[in-house]
Amino acid sequence: KERERKKNMSSSLLKEVGELDINTENCKSFLLVDENETLQVMEEESFLERLGIPSNKAVKVLSIFGNTGDGKSHTLNATFFNGHEVFRTSETQDSCTVGVWAAFDPS
Repeated sequence: KERERKKNMSSSLLKEVGELDINTENCKSFLLVDENETLQVMEEESFLERLGIPSNKAVKVLSIFGNTGDGKSHTLNATFFNGHEVFRTSETQDSCTVGVWAAFDPS
């Protein structure tokens, strides 16, 4: 039942955002802030390099917050990456993506 709720939540969010044309083969993600709240990159150039973003490209930031197991990673994967697992997910309420993660879609 919970999985169905998450699927419906993702479907409704997709309707709001609209259809996106995303090539997930080139998507990259990395841990930006760990579970101890330690920033993993100190400079803008390092952030862009880790994601493979050209320095002249504009970047938009999206944040999602919620309790462990609420479906944040599933929602982001379904909405922005056509369901591909750019952000790790689990069938249980175990945490897969503790901390703050960053991802980039080059398309």
